[in-house]
Amino acid sequence: MNEEIRVHYEPQHEAVTFDGRGTPILQYWSHPEHGWGWTLFYLEDDSETAGVDDHFIPGDLTDVDQVVESARSWLRRGQA
Repeated sequence: MNEEIRVHYEPQHEAVTFDGRGTPILQYWSHPEHGWGWTLFYLEDDSETAGVDDHFIPGDLTDVDQVVESARSWLRRGQA
């Protein structure tokens, strides 16, 4: 599993856009249900028709290292 994750500190005002490899994205923003924190956006699978799924990780901007590790752990769990 590729453990590369793109980290965005400023909210994107457009839809999340994945690179050609489908690299997961961590975005710090205000989640509609959970409030401020990090949201991990990732593709459901490797197919051409894969949808985007997300996972909220609580934390503040200064928690980025811990949040990246939490995101990697979440993604590994989905690989089992």
